[in-house]
Amino acid sequence: MKTMNSKVAVAIVTAAQKTQKPVYISTRDLRVDAKSILGVMSLVDIDNILVVSDNDEAVWKEIMDALEGVPNE
Repeated sequence: MKTMNSKVAVAIVTAAQKTQKPVYISTRDLRVDAKSILGVMSLVDIDNILVVSDNDEAVWKEIMDALEGVPNE
């Protein structure tokens, strides 16, 4: 299982804040604003995560790259 850590959360929030468009991260049970460090840190299990960004592929890719660096526990 992949779990959120502070380094990844900061990378996600930093990437999301590069756009004025809304960016959300969703799990099966929860949808959070990717620009909110508290929201992002509330995601514990990040195995099956969905990143929603309105036509901002660069931000989406940066967030996905940050998530790929999380090791399985």
